[in-house]
Amino acid sequence: MIRLVAFFLFMAMISCGKPDPPIPQKDFIKVMLDVHLAEAIINNHHPIKLRDSLYSVYMKEVLDKHSLSKEEFEMAMDHMLSDPDYLELIYNELSVEITTWQDALDDNITQGETQSKGKPKFK
Repeated sequence: MIRLVAFFLFMAMISCGKPDPPIPQKDFIKVMLDVHLAEAIINNHHPIKLRDSLYSVYMKEVLDKHSLSKEEFEMAMDHMLSDPDYLELIYNELSVEITTWQDALDDNITQGETQSKGKPKFK
């Protein structure tokens, strides 16, 4: 009888683990990168009056790009927000991705400036 109780307790402990995220972590990081890039474009390049409607358009494009429905994305967001460890993991990885993008942009700008030196300016 004790073995049976121990077995059920063991099985209960195993089944109480955190649920798997609805979108694989690597894919979700890519989605979130695109979401943040879209938000940056909207906030930095469009008037305040247009931002709400543009957000819907950009989000639809991001979800289409990643073959996700709005419901799948919302489930993934709910999962991330309900698990602080997963949230931290996602944003740590996202930070690395954004830094990589920023470094690449900075390198391109620097290379462009280097290549343009010596060329005549407009008169």
